[in-house]
Amino acid sequence: MQALVVDTETTGNEPAEVIELAWLALGTYSKFSQRFKPRGPIAYGAFATHHILPEELEDCEPSQAAALPSSCEYIIGHNIDYDWEALGKPPVKRICTLAMARTFYPE
Repeated sequence: MQALVVDTETTGNEPAEVIELAWLALGTYSKFSQRFKPRGPIAYGAFATHHILPEELEDCEPSQAAALPSSCEYIIGHNIDYDWEALGKPPVKRICTLAMARTFYPE
């Protein structure tokens, strides 16, 4: 079983395009981080969150290349459904740390 702690940064537009994908594999602790060039612009709200400039993405692979390894079975992250959707809804199980936090700390 391969489980990855995953995070993406996106354009923030609908549909969101991945401009950065990072993950850490549980057990092996192998890690991955890569940036991607989007087809569309980056929304101001997204830029205010991640501070990635369009110029920094000029020589990167296209955003459509952002993908999880084929051996991945689980992805774990805060509000993971957003990342999962931005990655094209791959056939993996999702564990959301935001949902867990809201369950254990409702106040």
